[in-house]
Amino acid sequence: MRKLLKYEFKSVFYLLLPLYACFMVVSVACRLFMNIEFLQDIFNGVPFFFLGMVYFGLFVGMIAISLMLVIQRFHKGLLSEEGYLMFTLPVKPWQLIVSKGIVATVMVLAGGAVIVLSLMVLTMTFRESWEFISSFFHIEKEAWEWMWQNFPTWPLLLAEGILFLLVYLWKHICHTYSAMAFGQASNKNRTVLSVVIYGAEWLGITMFWLMLGSILNRVSFHVPYSSMDTWFDRHYQITIHILMWVLLLWQGIELAFYYVTTHWMLSKHLNLQ
Repeated sequence: MRKLLKYEFKSVFYLLLPLYACFMVVSVACRLFMNIEFLQDIFNGVPFFFLGMVYFGLFVGMIAISLMLVIQRFHKGLLSEEGYLMFTLPVKPWQLIVSKGIVATVMVLAGGAVIVLSLMVLTMTFRESWEFISSFFHIEKEAWEWMWQNFPTWPLLLAEGILFLLVYLWKHICHTYSAMAFGQASNKNRTVLSVVIYGAEWLGITMFWLMLGSILNRVSFHVPYSSMDTWFDRHYQITIHILMWVLLLWQGIELAFYYVTTHWMLSKHLNLQ
């Protein structure tokens, strides 16, 4: 797994790291032209307009390239010529899927962090940015006391939120993998079939949840709103944690479905180009 991850990270970030660097350089240049008025007067705002167009192009391009890399690395590494090598390695199919999923998740999170950082550069001064960042690490004593007194289980809620984000990202990545795995079963029009399968899986699992919600609504007992309000007032922390775990279970079931279908197709019905 360590070697697989090392290979995947090298294959992806040799392209993304220069793109991230260019994006941040353009962000800093745009901020300089926004703050230094005589530069705008000398050049009549032309460089700023040009940099703004470059920034927008890099912004859209970074999102598009990240999405394409998620698809391209899975297709090239497991479903095309490179797959002949990957499936002869002494590793299990689940390791191949998980390694690509981990790298794809890190890539999405890294791209999001770069976008947030660039927006901070464009909208905040250096002092405001430093204060904004340091506020996460130097929270006032009164704020800590308020959190511990009113919501002492907030570290658990933070961990649940991070876990939910990771599961949510993995679900969408595995959804893409599952559609591509089904699409490779065809000898022709694999891309079209993958897109159709992607939509069919989304529609099928959405209909499943709607039917399950309808069934539960019919068989469940109707609890008075006053009782619900009383319960929430007395046990609001437990209620919030229960809701978080319901959301995690919901996303986890979908993730398990997409992962199992991907693993099944690659293990039992592999059809390399």
